[in-house]
Amino acid sequence: MPPRTVIEFKDAHGIDSREMKTLFQQETIKRGILCSGSHNICYSHTDEDIESTLRIYDEALQIITRAIAGKDIKKFIEGEIVKLVFRKA
Repeated sequence: MPPRTVIEFKDAHGIDSREMKTLFQQETIKRGILCSGSHNICYSHTDEDIESTLRIYDEALQIITRAIAGKDIKKFIEGEIVKLVFRKA
């Protein structure tokens, strides 16, 4: 559905990266957005809501870029890595 979008994090081999997802969630939560990787945009969201979300996503993605460049994403993660839910590992 067009208003429902999903963000996927994959490594250089195209495999899901829970480390990148964890880092993304960590950095967006620090900035006031709780995102599990999917979201629904609706008419109640203001232009300011959307701009703020995009700014926060950009900041989080810049940190992921630095972590990838340093070849040690886990070094940036402050807690546990997210676990798979509702599917087999």
